[in-house]
Amino acid sequence: MDIEEINAATPELYAEVKALMDTLSPGNSFTMGQFRAVVEGESNHLFCLSEGGHLAGCATFCTYDTPLGKKGIVEDVVVRADYRGQHLGRRLLEHILGFARGFAPIDVHLTSRPSRVAANELYRSLGFDRHETNVYILPLR
Repeated sequence: MDIEEINAATPELYAEVKALMDTLSPGNSFTMGQFRAVVEGESNHLFCLSEGGHLAGCATFCTYDTPLGKKGIVEDVVVRADYRGQHLGRRLLEHILGFARGFAPIDVHLTSRPSRVAANELYRSLGFDRHETNVYILPLR
């Protein structure tokens, strides 16, 4: 199983990433244009697990600067259902955290729904601390 950063937005890769995003968030509106923006964005890094030329999972790592320092956020971590239970999510996140160390000092953030019990256990086992906070979202369309 290989982990690589995706640097080119091809229709074939888009279709596979879209399928992964559909398992994470059914009914999402992920478009080829958004895929291209993620892949080509300077502060975005889409990492994918692949086997035999097909994607088994992916996650996005984005960086940004604030007055209090550099921050990174891990988004959209997903492993295909038929590959779960093989610790691939851990492998993917360990790879991303190794990559993130290249930006140190940096605080890496992520969010996860409480219902994603296995994911939350994974994040704590990797050293993430759970913070009590409110997350507010305002969709501007």
